[in-house]
Amino acid sequence: NMDDTTEVTYEIVQPVAWDFIETTPALISLTKDSGAFVYETLAARHETSRQTLRTLLSQSSFNVLDVNLRPPFYSEDLMQELFGFAHLVKINHHELEEMTQYLGQFSQNHERAIALMGAYKDMEGVIVTRGAQGAMFVNASGQVWENPGFRVEVKDTIGSGDSFLAAFLSRWLKKDPIEKCLDYACALGAMVASHAGANPHIQEEDIKKFIS
Repeated sequence: NMDDTTEVTYEIVQPVAWDFIETTPALISLTKDSGAFVYETLAARHETSRQTLRTLLSQSSFNVLDVNLRPPFYSEDLMQELFGFAHLVKINHHELEEMTQYLGQFSQNHERAIALMGAYKDMEGVIVTRGAQGAMFVNASGQVWENPGFRVEVKDTIGSGDSFLAAFLSRWLKKDPIEKCLDYACALGAMVASHAGANPHIQEEDIKKFIS
């Protein structure tokens, strides 16, 4: 549903093929060799894929949870389990508020992020996306980095969150400074939002020009 280009809603049909992903030696090997294993909540809605996800998360050395809360396909117990595997979490400000309600009353996003990491000891950081207000990163020590985002004319936001995370991880895995990771991620997220559809053709040079 794209009645609002900044708040897209989805109809999640079932069953589909990704509900029935089975564990294979090839998947385990690929996961062990990866720099990061990215997962999200919908992958755990069916028991077959959920069991595979648990296996792969136990084999990966660095797990990145992209929190996509899609009612009714999640529960508090499921989220507790998925957060428990995470080393890095990407979450939007609405989801962050929902996921930290049981931890206490907080007025700021960075306070909620710090509380979240306090509840799950393996977390190294939380990325909070804030729509037109950009994004922030909070590490396990409570340090905060913020990026105000880039102003663009939004065509639709489909794919912008996935692009943001991919861009962030591409710099994170190269051990770039957090500021550069956020710059790169916010830039690509904004560029995708300024195009219709999830997969516009964007080159790395385009991102660098956009930032500069």
